[in-house]
Amino acid sequence: MPGLRLVTDLMSKGEPSDPIMRPQITKIYDKDKKIKWTESELSTVSISGELMILAIIQDITEKKLAEEKLQESERMLRQQNIELKELDRLKTDFISIAAHDLKTPLISVGGYVDLILLREKELKEEVKEDLNRVLSNVHRLDGYINRLLDVMKIEAKKVELVKREENIHTIIKNCLSDLEFQVSQKDLTVNVDISENLNMSVDNFRFSQALLNLLSNAVKFTPKNGKIDISIVEEDENVLFKIKDNGKGLTPEEIQKLFGKFVTIEQGVDGYSTLNKGSGLGLYIARGFIEAHGGKIWVESKGRDLGAVFSFTLPKQ
Repeated sequence: MPGLRLVTDLMSKGEPSDPIMRPQITKIYDKDKKIKWTESELSTVSISGELMILAIIQDITEKKLAEEKLQESERMLRQQNIELKELDRLKTDFISIAAHDLKTPLISVGGYVDLILLREKELKEEVKEDLNRVLSNVHRLDGYINRLLDVMKIEAKKVELVKREENIHTIIKNCLSDLEFQVSQKDLTVNVDISENLNMSVDNFRFSQALLNLLSNAVKFTPKNGKIDISIVEEDENVLFKIKDNGKGLTPEEIQKLFGKFVTIEQGVDGYSTLNKGSGLGLYIARGFIEAHGGKIWVESKGRDLGAVFSFTLPKQ
């Protein structure tokens, strides 16, 4: 019998008077030639003055097979993780190369259209309008490509910052100047309650991008004759920025997903619809650049049509 042969085998590995006592896991075959795993342990007992060997043999086949299955699953998961990382790297490389390759012809198209508009003074008005429309779409596509590249840098944690001491009030004023047309169209009131002497160490370009995305979002979802307040609170180690509007507001469900990629609010205000909605990357990029500066960003809203407050921190040092 397999059990007796196992005991004999265990005893033969030690001295007859000192058989192996520690548990042993052994692979054996049953009468049908199927593999079985056993855990065996020998001990000595004295019965009526005679030294006897007590053998305990337990069938652990199911346990052993479960362990082997788990080990194989772990091996497969490790392999799949390696493959996924490689696919992610290839995807990132492909998008990066494609984006850069797209920018090259765009520069040429935009340059030639600019040249035609400057050189040809006798163009018909409708031709000029068509060329300006082409130029506008070139700039629009270039913006989308730049946002895509920014997203890739954020995901790869490769956002490079060039920090310098900058005047925050000036940066905010410059961002508002870029949005002057949209603000005037809606006749919005924008209050800036920030000291003109506030200087901080930031990457001007990246910080301006993050701020412009947040302000653009506030302008987009604030109705005509609405109000936007920009203020700060100086804390011990951080400066807390707040951008408050009395616009569309957000539901709890929207707040949960708002800083994700390609997230858009279905319908804005004053005729804003899904036909002219953005790429859904603005707030994701804003979060990425704020976090790259060592800050945090979040949004609060009491509900639909009750406005929203976008807040973010930046370390003082």
